[in-house]
Amino acid sequence: MILYKKVVFFSLFIISFCSSLVAQELGNKEAIVLQKNYPFLYFIAQQSSISKELISNKWYQGFTQRKLGKINSLDEFSFQANSFALFDALKLNSLETDSLAKIVSNSLRKNVLMLDWLKRNKGLYKTETADISTQIYNDFLQDLSGINYVIDVYGKGQKSNYPNIDSISLPIKTSNERKMVQQLFWDVEQNYYSSNSFFMEANLRAASHLLELNGRYDAADFEPMATSVNKTALSNFKSVKWADYKYSHILVLGAGPEVKEDSINPVGILRCQLAADLYKEKLAPVIIVSGGRVHPYKTNYSEALEMKKYLVNELHIPKYAIIMEPHARHTTTNIRNGVRLLMKYHFPMDKEGLIVTTHEQSSWLTDAKFAKRCEEEMSVIPFNNMHRISPTVVSYIPNLQSLLINNKEPLDP
Repeated sequence: MILYKKVVFFSLFIISFCSSLVAQELGNKEAIVLQKNYPFLYFIAQQSSISKELISNKWYQGFTQRKLGKINSLDEFSFQANSFALFDALKLNSLETDSLAKIVSNSLRKNVLMLDWLKRNKGLYKTETADISTQIYNDFLQDLSGINYVIDVYGKGQKSNYPNIDSISLPIKTSNERKMVQQLFWDVEQNYYSSNSFFMEANLRAASHLLELNGRYDAADFEPMATSVNKTALSNFKSVKWADYKYSHILVLGAGPEVKEDSINPVGILRCQLAADLYKEKLAPVIIVSGGRVHPYKTNYSEALEMKKYLVNELHIPKYAIIMEPHARHTTTNIRNGVRLLMKYHFPMDKEGLIVTTHEQSSWLTDAKFAKRCEEEMSVIPFNNMHRISPTVVSYIPNLQSLLINNKEPLDP
């Protein structure tokens, strides 16, 4: 009886969510999440002239009909045999992905809009090449791989990279729960799957819906930051004389509490105090606080926001001297995301920055193993010349290659 009540309650929630969603265009948060994670596919889906060009392709039409036939053939018996039948059908296998990527690259290699987009978005994808067809093919594969990852983790409950903080929260532990979620989910998705639409838009929406149902729209937190949480600091940049400072910024690495009721933990407080001291010594004009909603699992507290509050309210650092980076979930992405903001906000990129942290972590940051971890997890080392200048302070030079998307981290790609 308890399980039945839980499933009925969840069903009502999903139905109300679905009813409102299918009648709307992309919401702001959904658009931000999709654009950050799958910029190539998102761009195509937003350009009707490009998507129509693909839809008119005869091979593409045949592919769509075959895929729709497979998906529409699902019924209650399919779910009885395989409680993840829908999610398996939504994913594109390696043969489908390869064939579709070739069609897309051949169709769009001379498209003016596509060529302009590729030119303006260099640095986002892992395998960049001068050959346009190959570049389109590679970008397409990377986005599809990211969508399949979301379906596996946030639809099928497979292990995420960091399950203690990023795992699924949908109720899919029992067969009944899995069937209920899939059937309700499919009621939404079938509105996007048709032979008259860009097929990959449906897969984009599938990934988006799964992230939202799991409460994982973290990538959209506080966006657009330039006109919200960072507006005051950016307006102050116009008067900053960078030559007066030895360093361009002070980066504070997030440290989330393990107790759900706590908004900030002692380590985060200590790091803020260290950063405030360096700022008051006029070593840098700006403090960047970095950290998302990470610890404990599904916390509502943002590390960056809570550190900013502490710096302003307790240490009396002016708001115009603080930039928030509220998306990083790991030490690696604290630095990478910080560098991304430096680039976006036009900091002097040849100037060193400072990182404040604990004795133990400063030693780890300058160890070759940390650089190796960055490369393994993000395919980029976001810093150069990292070295300790004190037990709690590290200096570094930003690496301009930090724009590279990590398609296996949809909460902070």
